[in-house]
Amino acid sequence: MLMVIPLGHNEIDAGSLKVLAITLAISVFAYLLSQSLIDRFKDTLCSKGLFGKDLNKAGERDKKEKV
Repeated sequence: MLMVIPLGHNEIDAGSLKVLAITLAISVFAYLLSQSLIDRFKDTLCSKGLFGKDLNKAGERDKKEKV
C-alpha cells in the first residue's frame, strides 16, 4: 500500500514526498486547465442554453428553472 503522507515516522520518506509533490502539481495543472476551459467556452454554452447546475437533470430543458 502506497502512503502519500507518512504517519508515525520521524523522517519523511523521499519517495512519499515525491509522490505528494507530483500529485500536487497535477492537481494545480488540472485546476488551471479547467478554469481556462470554462472561461473559453462559457459564452458559447450560455448562448445555447447549456448552463447551470441542473444541466443533466431529467426532464425537458425548456421547463427547467434557470440557475
